[in-house]
Formats: sequence, structure tokens, C-alpha cells
Amino acid sequence: DEVNSAFADSGAWYEISDPQPGDDIPVCLKNNRFFRLFEMFTELYMLPKYSELDLTPFLASGHHALGVWLGNGFFNSQNGFAMPYGKPRLIAQLMLTFADGSSQIISTDASWKAKQSGITQNGIFGGEVFDARLHDEDWCNPNKKSADGWKSVMLRDAPDGQLQPQMSPADKVCETFAPKRIERLDDKSWRVDFGEEISGWVHLNEIQGQAGQQIEIKYLSESPNGQNIYIMKGGGKESYHPRFTWFVFRQVEISGLDALLPSQIRAEAVNTELRQTGFFACSDTLLTKIHRIWRRTLLDNSHGSIISDCPHRERSAYLGDGQVAAEMVMRTFDARAFYRKWFADMRLAQNPRTGFVPFGAPWQPGCGGGVPWSAAMILMPYDFYQSYGDVSVLKDNYPSMLRLMDYFAGWVNEDGTMEQHYKPHNDMEYWCNLGEWCTPTDNRPSNALVHTYFYWLCAKRMASIAELLGDKASAEHYAALEKQTREAFHHRFYDAENRTYGPAGSNLFAYEILKGSPQIDFRWILRQDIEESKNHLNTGIFGTKLFFNVLADAGLADEALEAFLQRDFPSFGHWIEQGATTTWEQWDGGNSHCHPMFGGGLTWLYTWLGGIRQWTMDNRQIVKSSNCQIIEVSPHLSEKITWVECSQENAYGTIHLRAERLPDGSLSVSVDIPVGCQAIITNPSKKGTSQTIGSGHWDIIV
Repeated sequence: DEVNSAFADSGAWYEISDPQPGDDIPVCLKNNRFFRLFEMFTELYMLPKYSELDLTPFLASGHHALGVWLGNGFFNSQNGFAMPYGKPRLIAQLMLTFADGSSQIISTDASWKAKQSGITQNGIFGGEVFDARLHDEDWCNPNKKSADGWKSVMLRDAPDGQLQPQMSPADKVCETFAPKRIERLDDKSWRVDFGEEISGWVHLNEIQGQAGQQIEIKYLSESPNGQNIYIMKGGGKESYHPRFTWFVFRQVEISGLDALLPSQIRAEAVNTELRQTGFFACSDTLLTKIHRIWRRTLLDNSHGSIISDCPHRERSAYLGDGQVAAEMVMRTFDARAFYRKWFADMRLAQNPRTGFVPFGAPWQPGCGGGVPWSAAMILMPYDFYQSYGDVSVLKDNYPSMLRLMDYFAGWVNEDGTMEQHYKPHNDMEYWCNLGEWCTPTDNRPSNALVHTYFYWLCAKRMASIAELLGDKASAEHYAALEKQTREAFHHRFYDAENRTYGPAGSNLFAYEILKGSPQIDFRWILRQDIEESKNHLNTGIFGTKLFFNVLADAGLADEALEAFLQRDFPSFGHWIEQGATTTWEQWDGGNSHCHPMFGGGLTWLYTWLGGIRQWTMDNRQIVKSSNCQIIEVSPHLSEKITWVECSQENAYGTIHLRAERLPDGSLSVSVDIPVGCQAIITNPSKKGTSQTIGSGHWDIIV
């Protein structure tokens, strides 16, 4: 019959392939993680998702078959940072609408058949083994399918939780890379270099060999990746790529092949499909490259609409890593659907009895953290509103934010600062109090200082959110709490004799809390710190986000830029000098070489060098009275950075800027402002010079 439309829904990891040879295969690696709450190991909470795909373009005249590859995913993980919850299971239906207006639904039931595919092993952490001798090429061909090996399916219980539509983007092959270099190691071994580190897999194309010949693909990485083995069928040309996992690599070693041509191998980057909306480039190639390698890192860690700490070793949705990078992600990508899904994960992961938000959401065993990790429940929706102007996200998450603040109150000492627990490295509570993680030396801020800072920051954000949502009583409560915590922070941590709040990086947190205080000369304090570190970063996961903006705001912009331009340890440039194509976990290169957390500090490239800032939450009365979105454009150029070009999107459209410093210190500014916005253009080096413009394209000398 003539079919007008055909839609497929599925709650499993699945793949739909266009029957036309050579077409791309969309890869839907959804994050259907199922997890137990950190404090409630006896209870299982699930959020099963289904996705929908229009199959109409795939249909032609003739017979069709509906088939599914079913893999383990996180649900049946056998190793790594996840726990198994049972055998894989599928629920799917095909909805057909015919030309005469009638319809039909074909659903999974006991009449469906299943058989072993060529995939004999698959797992997110363990890798994949494919035996082509077991694979039936016509398994989903309605005209050729054999009955051999097919058995009736077993009906299983559905997972707990109401099935919900997946509204976030799926994972797919987003980019391909040809080999940069192929090196023969011995008669049947090869090393292939693709030029940059990616998350994905190798695609072998039209290779030849004998039946049973084993091809091992070893993905070279500093962290464990899992195995990948392909066993050949023999008798002709064969092609292969994995389906139910991903690997992290720049280079691979392939053993078992007699010959390997460049046309027979490519790398495919697999990640959540995110549309890039932000761009940055400037006259200094180092800064441009730092921005580029962080973007690659972020994509490598984007799977299933969460951002992992690293895409190989742990593959976990750490919230501390997520919240510190969120603002930069939102400046660089359209991540609205992405984050809405992640916020739902956080709400579901929150302990309904205590308000505790686990350090990763969806939670996996082994996720360490502390107050800054749980604080993502408040800080990330706030950043979302700042970036996209969507108040519904604040409304949706506000009850969870309130419960989290109540939970945090249980960590507060009598002096108003946050509690900390000193435990040995092998004690679980050690991993619940990480504080300023991954500093270049052991001389770092105390956990109590970092925890108290984030308690203050959450109170400050909650006061703004409550006021915006019309909760006057809570707004007053959190404003008072912010003030109390600010005073408690100063009284506990300020060392009057040495004029400091603590070891390296501590004064960055103090500045954010206490800036404007007439008693404290922060410019002098921060100058001492930067001189002691010889104009290098002295920060970890959270201090790095503050470092550049705090120095610039305190009148030390030259020192901030100098630190950004360093090429020796510890610095971003040091990584690049070592050949990095992604950002690392440790300044000295230890552990993972694909960690996005230090990207939090790169917002300075947009807000200071590019000078693009939006007035939203903190200036809401001015914005409301002007009846439009106000954008500040104030590029900070100098003899070292003579031009900058950047763009980002807001709720109204794209803001694009190119600014060049002229010999007399004036700025030549070319800017596009969206309809519904007003921009204030200033030249920081020439005080008193500003122009206010409306929407449209403008070329201005300031």
C-alpha cells in the first residue's frame, strides 16, 4: 500500500541505515544511564527515554523489514564506572499512515525474532568484538532473510519509570578524518596518525583477508579505552566500524592486515550533535589554538547530552566539571536541548529525603566531588538563563535548588563557613571533599575555603533567582545568607599579618566574594600572587575559571594576558608545546589528555578580549526599563593583541564582532547586533568614549 508517513520510536540504542550504498549512518548513542542514588543504594531510579525518527525518506516501493541492533549501553555495563541493571531490552513501534487516511502500528511483542549478530562482545568501557563469520548480511533484507538461527524473543519487564521522549540531540558521526600518516611496523602491523585526538572509532573500508583472520585495532591513549577486534569472514572485500561504544585516540595500531592503503581507513568523530554558535580568533595564534583545542575536547566529551569528565577512563557526568565549563559551552554551542536534558538528570538524581545532589548525574559509582559539584544544580540553570534568557529553566529547577540549599545548610559550621572532612586517600569521604582539584602544586586553597565560596555563590545566585521568580521571602533570606557567608569567609580565612586569604589561588575566591571592600587592597594582594607564580597559572579546576577575569577586573589585565601567553609549565601553551590537540586534566600532563574542565577560564577570550557582555540577571532593572537586551561591546586590545574576531548567539540572534586597534589607540569596530538588542560600544583605552547603537550592521571608529 502507498505509505504517506512512517515513524519509528525506540527506547533502545539503535541504528537506522539507509539502504542506499555509501550513505551516512546516523548513530544514536543515547545516554540511557540508569543509576542508584549515592545515599540510597537499595533504591533504583530510572528515566527511560525513547526517540522518534521519520522513516518516510527511507521507504521505496516493495517489501521492507524493521530490524534493530541491540547493545548493552550503560544499562548492562560489565566493567568501568557503571553498574549493570540487567540484560538489554527493547521497546519499539512503527507507526504507518496510508494514503487513504488509515493507519497501522507495528510494535515489539512475542512475535518478534532475534539471533546472535557478529557482535560477540560490546560495552561502553570494554570495547567491541565483531566476528564477521557469524554475521548474516541479509539479516534485515525482507526478500532474502533466512530462518536459520532466529529464535522467538524473550519478554522482559520494562524498567521502572515512565517512558519519556528524548528531546535532546542524539549522538552521530559528526566529522571524519583521513590518515595524516601510515607507518608500517612489521609485516602485518601498522600505526596510523589522524592528526588530532578525537572520540569515536576507526572505520575500515574494503579490506581483504582470510576467514578467521583477526584484526586488532589498538586505540593509543594515556587512559584505558577497551579492546576492538574484527574477525574476517573472508572471500571478498569487507568493511567495519564499531557500533556500541567509542574510543579516544589520535593514533591507532592495527595488527593482522597484510596491506593498508589510505583509502581503506578513516577516523570518525562520534559525539552529541551540537551546532556551533560561538567563534573566536585573534592576532595571537596561541590564543586562537587554545580555543580550538578546547572546542575539540568538549565535543569529545559530549555523549548522550551530558559532558563527561573524560571520554575514556571514567566517561562520567561529573557536575563540577560540567558547571565550571557551562558558560563557555553556552557561548560556543547551541546547547539548550542538551542542558534541559541534563537538568532533568540532576533533578532525578537528587535524594528526595535529604536534597543531596550526587556529584555526577546521571550518577555512576566512583563519582567524587564535593560542594562545588552538587552546586551545579543551581549554577548551571543560572548560566543557562544568562545565556539564553529562558526563565522556564529556572522555574523548572527552582524546587530542587531550594532543597539543595537546605541540604547545604547541614554542612555549615557555627562560624558560618562550610564543613570539611579530612580523611585518608582510600576513604570514600576523601572523594567527597576534593575542593580545588588538579592544581599545579600541592600548595592550594583549603577545601573549607572553596566550599564556603561555593556556598556563598549559591546564596548569591539564589537571591537573584528568587527575586526574578517573585519569591520575595526567599530572595530576602538568601540575600541575608550571602552577606552572612561573606562576613564569615573574611573572618575565618583572612590572615591580617600576611595580608592574604591563603595559599596560591585562595585570593581569587576571596576577590569574588569581597571585591569593593575598602579594607582590602586586592590589587596589591593579587599582584603578590602573580609575581610569586612568575605570571603563570597557579590554579585548579575552579580557580582557573576565575583567574583571568579576576586579574583583569582588579586592574591586572596585562598580567592576565601574560599568563595566557606562557608556553612553559603551568600553562595552556605548555600543553600545546607538548603537541596537545585537546585540553588535559593535569597541568603537568598526568592522567587524562582529554578533560574539558579548564575551559571555564576561556570565557575571558569572549568577555574581555572580545569584550562581549550581556546585561541580564545582574542588570535586570536597567534591561526592563530599556525594553530590550543590552549588550556591552568593549574589546581590550593592545600592542600584543591587535585584532580580535568573535561571535556568539543570544535569544535574539547572532552577535558578531571584529575589532582592530589603530596606531593612535582607537578601535575600528565592525559589529552585527540582533533585532531587539541595543549595544554600548566603548574603547577601554580611551575613557569617556562610547557609542550606543541599535540593531543591524555597524562600522565604527571608537
